[in-house]
Amino acid sequence: MLRRIFTTMTTPAPAPAPGPRPERKPWPLRWIVLTILVVIVPYTYVNLKFRKPNKAFEPYADMMAQANVNRLLDAGFRRVSLPVAPAPSNGGETRSRRLCCVSP
Repeated sequence: MLRRIFTTMTTPAPAPAPGPRPERKPWPLRWIVLTILVVIVPYTYVNLKFRKPNKAFEPYADMMAQANVNRLLDAGFRRVSLPVAPAPSNGGETRSRRLCCVSP
């Protein structure tokens, strides 16, 4: 009994009968091109019409940048605000911007 089970598990399945296989016709190229256009044109329109004007939200990159800042702050660095020269188009207002970390 065990020998019969073992031999049925180890014998390969019979090969398909030799003979001519039916000829498979490829899809017509016009349907492939039409499908691509039907998908890409509306996607592009919706993407451009409803895209946010600001920078895209990138959670992984933002978390990695925040982790680097936290690692530097934990190592003893501190934030320093430096004045930035006014841009010619903003009417001469001065701003401060955090540019770097300095060691203690």
